[in-house]
Amino acid sequence: MMDLKKELQEIFNDPLFSYVRPTELKPTSDDRLVQSFEEINLFYEQHNRLPGETKGMKEKLLFVRLQGFLNDNEKICQLLPYDRFELLRPKGTIKESDIQAFFNDPVLDEPEVMSGILSVPEHLQKTPKIDATDYIAQRRKCDEFYIYRDGFAHVHSELKSGRRSFVKFSSNHLENPGSYFLLDGMLVYLADVIDKSRDRKGRLIGRSVCIFENGTMSDVKLDTLRKALYENGYTVRENNETTSDYFKARFNATTDDKPSGYIYVLRSLSENPEIKSIDNLYKIGFSTVTVAERIANAEKEPTYLNAKVEVIATWKAYNMNVSSFESLIHRVFKDVRLQVRIGNQIPEEWFVVPYSAIEKAIQCIIKEIPISYDSNSKIIIEHTAVENAGKEAIDTTGWKILTLNIKEIYFKEIITGAKKEENRLLKPSTINKYTYLDEGKRWLKKYDAIRFFVGYHKDRESALVEVIDAVYDFEEQTVVYSLGKIIEVNERDSIIY
Repeated sequence: MMDLKKELQEIFNDPLFSYVRPTELKPTSDDRLVQSFEEINLFYEQHNRLPGETKGMKEKLLFVRLQGFLNDNEKICQLLPYDRFELLRPKGTIKESDIQAFFNDPVLDEPEVMSGILSVPEHLQKTPKIDATDYIAQRRKCDEFYIYRDGFAHVHSELKSGRRSFVKFSSNHLENPGSYFLLDGMLVYLADVIDKSRDRKGRLIGRSVCIFENGTMSDVKLDTLRKALYENGYTVRENNETTSDYFKARFNATTDDKPSGYIYVLRSLSENPEIKSIDNLYKIGFSTVTVAERIANAEKEPTYLNAKVEVIATWKAYNMNVSSFESLIHRVFKDVRLQVRIGNQIPEEWFVVPYSAIEKAIQCIIKEIPISYDSNSKIIIEHTAVENAGKEAIDTTGWKILTLNIKEIYFKEIITGAKKEENRLLKPSTINKYTYLDEGKRWLKKYDAIRFFVGYHKDRESALVEVIDAVYDFEEQTVVYSLGKIIEVNERDSIIY
């Protein structure tokens, strides 16, 4: 019996067919139209403004092209699914009659037409790219780990002493091999970067050589490492001064100094199984009398969980408001406060946190360094601040910032604190701005702050506002951003912090 499949394979393996190639698909006019508009999208994404007619030749061409699109309703209809920055939307007020006219259009009676309005052609939908080479770059045993072991031990020692600290990761921290990072709770040493080059944004790309403190190594792509550190990592930074200098200023006395009280850290000796089973449970407080006097009747006081306590550390403080100090450190660890009721009282000074984090927090507060506590990694994160014209500015290096345009009335409400939330409707043209695809599921992108702009003119007002949280409202199909601190306001020619 003839094997047709085998015969066909033999025919196509014949040298006569070696030069046969499939015909390449030529781009259509629709493809070229979308590509030309994508160049305008890219310009806006890079510069946060529309192309102007008074700049360089390339920008002038983009300006002329955009004006042509705006004056052509047919092209606007074709390009709306790709207008992720709303460059083609009408800037005037939309009347109710306009909305009614849209929904009363008989064309919308056809269900397939209605669904097509909200769809993006499959060949232009963004899908996550899987790089097979990074699946190969799994961690493996580092045969020469003995070379790096002492380095990791030294970094741990300096972290404990305050000579090093954790700071928010920034892409430029990968520029210099020899740096240490914290990734998923583990120290990582960037030993080298090979096959170096730069992408179109000027970022270093290539393949990293990473050594992990558990004795493994990986040669994952630098872009993959960068993404992982942004999502769940920090940079280990070397500090310029040791802790001893500023500790001496606050905790050592001279003849002119006035005692303020005692800061203390205690561990419970309770035999209650529910209390005894909790690791890293500490009480952080202060007393105007000696700690020994303060804890003398601990077994009878709910604030001490009605049990004896062990003194882990005490500091006798001078020339400082110890009560304010205690309030600050309690605020740092508020998310890990012990939730327990003793009789009719809820002790508020017990926290489930490693002692090393407590010690680090005390050091930073005394040094007046802004900090937060990462309860997942169980570490203190320093937030560097600089002085600018006598006003405090927050270092936003490495922050992920979302750029949004907003009406002036809402802009004023935000900077005055009247408006605490910003809602954005998920549309086909904007869905990739607010979300991303991962393993077939769509997730909200994490942003540290939002840069609000009023209009598109050159000297438009703007504000940088902290994002506290972001949630998806399923019923309204909107992303709701909870707004926090106003970091920076640019009202015409003035900058206010």
